[in-house]
Amino acid sequence: MKRPFLWLTLFLTAGIISGQYAAVLPCTALLALALCLYKGIRERNAVFVLPFLVFIFGIMLRFATAKAPVFEADSQIFAKCTVRNAEFTKSGRQRLTADCDEIYTENGFEKADFKIMVYTPKGEFVYIGDEIAVKGRAADLKEPSVKGGFDMGRYVLSKGCAAAVYADKIFLLKQKRRHRKKYFRPQKQNA
Repeated sequence: MKRPFLWLTLFLTAGIISGQYAAVLPCTALLALALCLYKGIRERNAVFVLPFLVFIFGIMLRFATAKAPVFEADSQIFAKCTVRNAEFTKSGRQRLTADCDEIYTENGFEKADFKIMVYTPKGEFVYIGDEIAVKGRAADLKEPSVKGGFDMGRYVLSKGCAAAVYADKIFLLKQKRRHRKKYFRPQKQNA
């Protein structure tokens, strides 16, 4: 292996080809890392060892930043939140990103400081800036929602939220003041 970049190109090409089949890709990547590590140690070449070290660092970083779920899956949730983002889903529901201020536990209301994603029932709509109380059940973020496809847990975490809630009922606590349109009134001109 006198030309490390030629081998890197070869492994990248093999990775792209095997990337079409999701089950084969991790095996190809591990084989490439193992060969690079073996050649790097044998030839004392840092170029071959660097991909392995980056891989190990990435795994350590992933475990160090992993968060425990805020709510148990399918548990009943009652939380007080402030809506920060609102968008509609294809099913006609509203997907809210909200800052959670308080959650209800066995001990009563406790302060909270994290973001949650809330799916509203059909026909109930809120606006950005509104303070709401959410009553619903927590979504399961550990298991992918569609096997081999969409993973809601990763989606929720990628949006910076700690939990997802399917709301049974939304209570509007404080409505943000909405600005009314002001129409221009022409003023009389002095002659």
